[in-house]
Amino acid sequence: MAITGSVDLGKGKRAVTVDHDPRSVATDVPKGSLIIDANGDVFTKMDDGVTTHVNRAAPVVSFRTGGASSPYWETENGTYETVGAFVFVGSDYSCKPDTAKFVIETTGDAEADVRIQDVTNTQTIAELTGQTSSGPTVKTDSALANLPAGEAVFELQIKKSAGTGGNKARIYDVCLG
Repeated sequence: MAITGSVDLGKGKRAVTVDHDPRSVATDVPKGSLIIDANGDVFTKMDDGVTTHVNRAAPVVSFRTGGASSPYWETENGTYETVGAFVFVGSDYSCKPDTAKFVIETTGDAEADVRIQDVTNTQTIAELTGQTSSGPTVKTDSALANLPAGEAVFELQIKKSAGTGGNKARIYDVCLG
């Protein structure tokens, strides 16, 4: 396992390419340096020395819902509603995300289903079903699928999959990272 390329970023930091996963194989670069693995995923080194202490450099996409009157989108609808859309530039051109984190909440006996839908290629990227939470809670899908290599339009969608009348499913935020 080795560093395959290196650029001096100044102020004691480097950007390096490696042929390994820096989360499992130690990389000797200064704290604050960028490490780009063979998949194109970007990590930030969190300490000095030969360690595996790295974090993903930045989320690929963070999308906040709601508006001026509330920080969330809510529904009582039993079919998926589109909360919003965003452009995913493609896994060939950005860090390839490995998780989708949704901030959801339900009221009463409601259950929420949330998903990220690739409307360009008619594919589901991430989906969690039957979720409940009495307050805003992060729910994670670590089984992303069907990520396109090229640019696509993704929609954030939600529905109330169970529950009695008046109870709601809410979504605050989603982050692909």
